[in-house]
Amino acid sequence: MISYRLYRLRDDRVSSTATFDAADDVAAIEAARAETNEVDCELWCDNRLVAFIPATKRDA
Repeated sequence: MISYRLYRLRDDRVSSTATFDAADDVAAIEAARAETNEVDCELWCDNRLVAFIPATKRDA
């Protein structure tokens, strides 16, 4: 398993962080998308940006 960090962003700043393990990048991206959809997120593995995950719905 590989360790990943998910950074939730608000106003271009990190608002919260979650860490989790996944088998590979594809599984990590799927898990991150299932975790959040209201804010933009960055998914990192060590010092490598794996994916930018845009919000799919915004707060009103």
